[in-house]
Amino acid sequence: MSLLTKRCEVLRAERVDDGSGGDEETWSSVLSDYPCRIYGRGGRLERKERGEDDIHTVRLLGPVADIRCGDKVVVEGSAYLVSSVSTKEDGRGARHLEATLNSQ
Repeated sequence: MSLLTKRCEVLRAERVDDGSGGDEETWSSVLSDYPCRIYGRGGRLERKERGEDDIHTVRLLGPVADIRCGDKVVVEGSAYLVSSVSTKEDGRGARHLEATLNSQ
């Protein structure tokens, strides 16, 4: 049984021509329907009131090297901004990425 009980999408911002001489920011998907686990500081996802310090961590297994600071992770309709990314290893030598997320 997998501990990755959620599915997420990773979005990346890019600047595109707005058609009138300027540019605008758009978000494109770099990973979709990807298995993940999201949890709060205490080890579980906690819903907080808007405006509170709302920091979460998302765990992604497998070859997901293409997640960066500034990307958005969307889980169950909630969007989070990635503030840091690190590679972790469990006791069996399996590697995964963990990203620190801030609610938007």
